[in-house]
This record gives sequence, C-alpha cells and structure tokens, in this order.
Amino acid sequence: MDCDYYGTGLHKWVLAPVGTGLLYVRKEKIGEIWPLMGAGKHLDNNIRKFEKIGTHPASPRNAITEALTFQESIGVARKAARFR
Repeated sequence: MDCDYYGTGLHKWVLAPVGTGLLYVRKEKIGEIWPLMGAGKHLDNNIRKFEKIGTHPASPRNAITEALTFQESIGVARKAARFR
C-alpha cells in the first residue's frame, strides 16, 4: 500500500473480537510518534512501544490468531467471489 501509517479494526474484515485492531507505522516514522502510555527509552524506535496499554484481558488478543487461521482456511479468492 506504500503508506506511512495504517490502522484498522480487526472485527470487521477478519472476524476477530470487537476491540482488537492493527497498527502499521513505517519504520522511519516510529520515532516521531509518542506512545499512548510511557515506554522505555530503548523502545523509542521500536513498534513494540505502542503495545504498552496497561492491564487488559489476553483472550481477545489470543483470538486474533484463531480468526486469522479461519480467514486463511477460507482464502482470499473465495471471499472476493462471495463479495462480488
């Protein structure tokens, strides 16, 4: 897609639980953005600094893997054909 930033909710197109999402930040841009919560200096240019969100349940994050496995079993071609 050749973009600098991309964020999306995973519940809509991947059927992951509500509240799960994905954030892409071009590597050169990571250092320019402050994380939502404090992160150590060693994470200044690391995408993992955006994972610091405090205490949260693990089950929605674990369910993302299952949702992606399900999507891969369907396949992009079958999904596209159904949408058309």
